[in-house]
Amino acid sequence: MRYRLRFRSLARGDVLRARKWYEREASHMVPPFLDELRSLVTSIGENPLMYPKVLDEVRRALMTRFSSVATAGSVQCSVFAGGERV
Repeated sequence: MRYRLRFRSLARGDVLRARKWYEREASHMVPPFLDELRSLVTSIGENPLMYPKVLDEVRRALMTRFSSVATAGSVQCSVFAGGERV
């Protein structure tokens, strides 16, 4: 089953701030950053339950190569399965 993902506005802002930082400080890292983000979002959409719970039904999926970005802010997205929140 494929889950429907929705980025919250705070998550969208975190990602945009991180991208702008990379554009300003290390522009050669923008494509790898976006590639890893896309890969992680795809993985979350395919199997969100594989990620560890951190609070009630909240799960955490961290970027590996860009972990400092992921831990600096709290990027959150909502995952829905068949209309029910996962």
